[in-house]
Amino acid sequence: MNCSVNCEPNRKAGRRILLRLLMVLAAIHILSGGSPVRAASYKMSADSAVIRVGETMKLTFLNGKKKVKDVVWSTSNENVASVDSQGIIKGNRAGSAVITAAKGSRKAECIVSVLKQTTQNTRRYNVLILDNSGSMKGVPFKKEKDAAKRFCKTLLASKGANYIALVVLTKDGAAAISCGFSENYKTLSSAIAAQKKANAKTNLNKSLTLAGSLLDSAESGDEVMKNIVLCSDGLCKNGGKLAKGRYTKKDSSKYYQYGNQAYKTDTELKKKGYFVYALGFYQNSKGQNLAFGKKLMKDLASEEKYYQINDIKDYEPVFEEIAKTIVSVRISRTRLTMQETESETLYVTKNGIQVSAEWKSSDPDTASVDAYGKVAAKKKGSCTITAVVDGKSVKCKVNVREYNPFAGGEGTKEDPYQVATLEQLKCIARFPESYFRQIADIDGGGSSFPAMFTEEIPFSGDYDGENHSIGNLSLSEERETGIFAFVGEEGCVHSVRVSHIDLQAGGSVPLGGTLVGKNRGTIRDCSVTDSSVSCGVRTTMAAGGLVGHNTGGLVENCTARNVTVYGNDAGGVVGGMRPGIVRNCRSYAVSVTGASAAGGVVGAGGDCLIENCSADTECTVVSHGAYRGEIVGYQDRVTLVN
Repeated sequence: MNCSVNCEPNRKAGRRILLRLLMVLAAIHILSGGSPVRAASYKMSADSAVIRVGETMKLTFLNGKKKVKDVVWSTSNENVASVDSQGIIKGNRAGSAVITAAKGSRKAECIVSVLKQTTQNTRRYNVLILDNSGSMKGVPFKKEKDAAKRFCKTLLASKGANYIALVVLTKDGAAAISCGFSENYKTLSSAIAAQKKANAKTNLNKSLTLAGSLLDSAESGDEVMKNIVLCSDGLCKNGGKLAKGRYTKKDSSKYYQYGNQAYKTDTELKKKGYFVYALGFYQNSKGQNLAFGKKLMKDLASEEKYYQINDIKDYEPVFEEIAKTIVSVRISRTRLTMQETESETLYVTKNGIQVSAEWKSSDPDTASVDAYGKVAAKKKGSCTITAVVDGKSVKCKVNVREYNPFAGGEGTKEDPYQVATLEQLKCIARFPESYFRQIADIDGGGSSFPAMFTEEIPFSGDYDGENHSIGNLSLSEERETGIFAFVGEEGCVHSVRVSHIDLQAGGSVPLGGTLVGKNRGTIRDCSVTDSSVSCGVRTTMAAGGLVGHNTGGLVENCTARNVTVYGNDAGGVVGGMRPGIVRNCRSYAVSVTGASAAGGVVGAGGDCLIENCSADTECTVVSHGAYRGEIVGYQDRVTLVN
């Protein structure tokens, strides 16, 4: 059965009717002057207001920018704030009241906070934005409310005149003022308790806008401080949108436009001098949403006023910390660890605002402090820096450590100094008994390098190269020469690769090796490549590709490759040895020339052990004296084990 119907005639008729309707609407538009008719916008001249007992203030009911006449005014609480027929309100008693203006069915409201008269110099106005969104359902919301009540109690009990207002989110995706400014704990506690469920939708822009309007309505002055305490996960799903701003789709395609609008509003509030404390709790966020929420909340917070709640138990201590920050004189650091020559500036805040102070140090020789709080570490030790503001003292304990020029570490076995640059390598000479760890290859760029350590002050620490390289250096000394000129009995240098070293040693004691001049300790797991060593030819002096002279020490698991060595006693790895041990060492394609003795691995040895060492067939060993050997040249009571 064929059930199709031809609808084409009906469609044509429909198009004709639509066309006629559009023509009629166009005619009406032309006759009306071409201007669209807009609905009137009725509002109050202020969404919120703050007055003191006995003070008055005039409100105006507006239609757009025009003043509405014949308005009916009313108040929710005559005992707190009254209003006359002209819109003039009067503060009668501390508390909050809602003033309503009406004309027919058109209405607008203003929340009025009436405060007691005060003689206190310091006045603090604080707006608490509670997170009662769906993400806070259950125990988290209860903990947040309990912490908020504790915050109010702590702040209201502090010196000065302290006022708190409450802004909450609403189910329809907006926000509302739940309580105007009050200094009455019961009033605020009741307003917080009245928020029974966390089932609203997040609107950061509206919340911040309302907070701003509350603070705008409060008095201003040098002794007035204004704060916003914002609780949120940063995932604003409602409110105004801005396509262009601080955030893009890459940050979050879902939330970035709302974030841009909230950030813009927040920036305007900060420009007015309002402080924003941001408490981020991200229990239900993950992935990109978590990253965006954290980023937005950090951006909304004033400097050093961002707090991350990692556990619901943290709510109360964090709120307590904010309350103390708002009301007390505080120093930026109570403990400070520095090293010699470093400096750091401390500062003091009063009521959360940075202020000047009188500064002094208990021991200026250890750490001094100038009139601006700049602390300069002078020598190792401890002292106390004190700042005095309005007769109240706050202190910072300063611990000065020895100068540490390295990339990190403390120079201990558990936490070695970290060496990453040529300058840091040179600084090793100042710490002969410390532990070191090389964390990067070091390229000297052909520069001259001063040999470190002497026989009087040898290297007695531990240097772990972690198989990083030290290269492109020139060493020229009129004494024992090497990157480590002397390694003492307790010293150990290991896992270092040296390359492209040009070493020349002269003077009365011309001995040297690219890595170590004279060794009494342990050298292991090291190598030298593409380098040259040239020492004088005085009797008993030695030149080695890696170690000049091994004097009672141990050299093991080391190699030399493509190295040219010239000296009186010359060896591919070790120049001379008496006594000592060389074990598991190899030479590859080295060119060794000795005026007296030459060996592929050791130039000359006495009272020593050479075990499991070799030189390959590409090695060239030449002696102008009587002693030459594939592994060792001169031998005097040498135990050779292969």
